[in-house]
Amino acid sequence: AKERMEWLEPGGDSLHPASENVIVHANGDVSDPAKPPGWWPSVTSWPNVHGEERRHKVMGTEVQEQETYGVDYVTGRDIIRCLQDVLPEYTEDDLWEISDRLMVQVNSTYGPMPPELAATQNIALAAEDLAETSERRLTPYDTAVAKALWSLAAKARLTPEMFAAHRKGFGVVCHPMSETGVKAGDLVV
Repeated sequence: AKERMEWLEPGGDSLHPASENVIVHANGDVSDPAKPPGWWPSVTSWPNVHGEERRHKVMGTEVQEQETYGVDYVTGRDIIRCLQDVLPEYTEDDLWEISDRLMVQVNSTYGPMPPELAATQNIALAAEDLAETSERRLTPYDTAVAKALWSLAAKARLTPEMFAAHRKGFGVVCHPMSETGVKAGDLVV
């Protein structure tokens, strides 16, 4: 195993470089004699931007801080049930993946809002926006997803109290002009 290792300290507050003495055992366990018990190994790779290792995203160009929205568990479950009505052959994991895309769209659709606006929004507009985007891809999968999202949007307009997205506070999201976005393994603090 030639991956780069870093160690997450107890409590998870920071990463520290591994020493040269890292041992990867036959069963996959990793140990570093320089670290006391309680430290957890973390395989890391950091983005390389113009030849420079970048351990964080640049605020204002790659990411931005804005008001973020999300749903509670019950609303998430109701979203899955609505999607399942139209897509009964899809697995629950597939449906949650569509729901995750919808939550990203919720934050994109409503974007930064001033504090005086309502703290609760309906997911209908975001579902419609994502459905339009999916329809443009012209694949059978995206067409099916679009159909399910249009159905969800219609139900959300009929019963808005059942499909509310609530303010979750400020969060970091991809900047609209970012070419790379946030990839798996990127550190967002």
